[in-house]
Amino acid sequence: MKPSYVKMRSNTNNDESDNVVTSTSDSAPKRKLSVQTTNNENGRKWDKLQYCMYCENGFTNLRKHFFSKHKNENEVKHILDLPKKSHERSVELTRIRNAGNYKHNVQALKEGKGTLVVVSRQSHDNDPGDYLPCEDCLGFFLKDSLWRHKKECSLSSGKKSRRVQADAALLLPATNNINKGLKENVFGRMVRDEVTIVVRNDPIILKVGEKLYQKHGHLPHLYSHISQKMRELGRFLICSRKQDSRINCLNDILSPEKFPVVLKSTKVLCAYNAETNTFANPSLALKLGHLLKKCSKVAKSEALIFGDVEQGKKADNFLTLCEDEWTDEISTIALQTLSTNKMNKGHLLPLSEDIMKLKKYFDQKTESLLDTLNENFDKGEWELLNQITLAQLVIFNRRRGGETQRMLVSAYNSRSQNKDCPQEITQSLSATEKILLNTMSRVEIRGKRGRTVPVLLTHNAQTCIDLLLRLREKVGVAKDNEYVFPRPNFGSLGSLRSSDVLRNFAKAAGLTKPELITTTRLRKHVATVAQVLSLNKNDLDIIASFMGHDINIHRTFYRLPQETLQVARMGRLLTAFNNGTIGQYNGKSLDEIAVDETEELSSEEEIDDEVNEEEDLEPDQITKPSQRQPKPVKSTVSKSGQPKKVQRLSDEQSNLLKKLFKANVDLRRELRQVDCEKVINKYEVLSHLSWQKVKNTVHNWITLEKKKLKKLL
Repeated sequence: MKPSYVKMRSNTNNDESDNVVTSTSDSAPKRKLSVQTTNNENGRKWDKLQYCMYCENGFTNLRKHFFSKHKNENEVKHILDLPKKSHERSVELTRIRNAGNYKHNVQALKEGKGTLVVVSRQSHDNDPGDYLPCEDCLGFFLKDSLWRHKKECSLSSGKKSRRVQADAALLLPATNNINKGLKENVFGRMVRDEVTIVVRNDPIILKVGEKLYQKHGHLPHLYSHISQKMRELGRFLICSRKQDSRINCLNDILSPEKFPVVLKSTKVLCAYNAETNTFANPSLALKLGHLLKKCSKVAKSEALIFGDVEQGKKADNFLTLCEDEWTDEISTIALQTLSTNKMNKGHLLPLSEDIMKLKKYFDQKTESLLDTLNENFDKGEWELLNQITLAQLVIFNRRRGGETQRMLVSAYNSRSQNKDCPQEITQSLSATEKILLNTMSRVEIRGKRGRTVPVLLTHNAQTCIDLLLRLREKVGVAKDNEYVFPRPNFGSLGSLRSSDVLRNFAKAAGLTKPELITTTRLRKHVATVAQVLSLNKNDLDIIASFMGHDINIHRTFYRLPQETLQVARMGRLLTAFNNGTIGQYNGKSLDEIAVDETEELSSEEEIDDEVNEEEDLEPDQITKPSQRQPKPVKSTVSKSGQPKKVQRLSDEQSNLLKKLFKANVDLRRELRQVDCEKVINKYEVLSHLSWQKVKNTVHNWITLEKKKLKKLL
């Protein structure tokens, strides 16, 4: 049963039928947004509806419709002049067919009803949100397979991009309900000046703002980012008007003949020096290149929606010019300027004595503030404790300041207390790490690019935060403020700025180099100084994950209890940084870092990690890797003709060792001499083994597991 708005003549010849679908009548029932489907169980059906870009009606044979009804259109004339059945003719037909379908789809998306015309129909219903248009041919494809189509698109421009879906999303219409949020949250915060007036009255800039708000509108701290991008375009438009009086809006710039004006305006706005071939503001020049490409895509989308083919081609040609010429004219010079500016700047890191001095300053202040607030409430003291606690967390965790300052109360209340840790993992930790596991807790927060990153809380930090939360109402913090470190004044819903807090305390503490105490330099401090440690791969993975860096997929394939390991291992490392004693552990592993400054490294732990894997050597026979000779060909007979005695493990001994050191094998943690001697003295069945034999056995099991995982990957 076909809908009333479909008028169709059955014809098996797809080239000669002219099946038309008229626009939906007012009396037709309203439909929700859906996607075209197909049903070819009983043979292929030529019933796919496609829409004409000129009359906006749907047809099952769009080619015949073009040649009979619109043969006087310039695009159709050009197609008729091409050889029949040629590749060029097929490509141009695809271009105008997809343009009409795109126009229909955009209208359906705006109204929230109708049927999306897609290139490949499925036999089942799909979510309209799963489809995106190709920015070259404008055909709608499943977003997960769009990258595959881009490789073989007949209308491809040849441009390669790693942001296929992001670029395609720019061609979709902005939803109508986004304007209110953009107006209130972005324009409501803009300074009322000439740039704001230009931005509010330019349709292309508004569209770009709507796109950015759709992407970042759920993150209040990025409202300023949206405002900044729109104002950059506004400043560029003002500068372009001064270069060419015929330019009124940004759409006037987005055409090939105006590209020289674009280059000139960019150089003027970024203060280009022709003599030195440098920019005074090179970063803005790079940003404008990305923004103008976005604007050209938006302009192309709008032109296609309103049927302005000429303007759409201009925008497309302008985009091509940007792709081809912008790099040579602007980007290369800007990047060279940035590189030259950084060349003579020293990469200074915070001084260890300054960090220790700042820690001592915080400890003294915190103790005094806790005593005062526990006895008598004082708003000024609360605000100072609020700032100090934030600064302490940032410095201790070496976390990005913006991440820590936006810690939510709900995240803190649901923090991990390390109570659900598997017993096998807990038993594998050292005594020091067990203490850290019992005293520290872990809060997960949103990091860069939406990653989930942890923040470790010491016992003292938890005490401070609990007191701050308990007194929030007395201070007058807004009830809707969801941050642990809020701004207490004027009903603010925002949080403190960690950069301001660190800068103020670095000056107040009287440091030698207070300007070096920044979150970026503190993170570089960890990454640089950690290189003096002899860290194994597992430790490096823990550090990278904790700091919010990318990790190779094979490192995350075998998932370990990250909560436990981050608290135990990173707590040990960060405490050494905080105490200023990290320099004492040059060439040591994380296991050998003492949390307490008075803790001495046991001489039994300073053995070589690599021992002979097949022979039981006496302690005085163990050599360093640099002193070893290449391994000879294995032989079971010595030079004297006597068979070499090799210790063999019984099944009972092997099973017991596997049970005792299962966690070590799982965590890829090598045994120490003291660990081996402890089990040998405790279990009689192991009493005849040397500690080297126990260590080598577990080492071989760890190596075997690594090989299995590598083979699997």
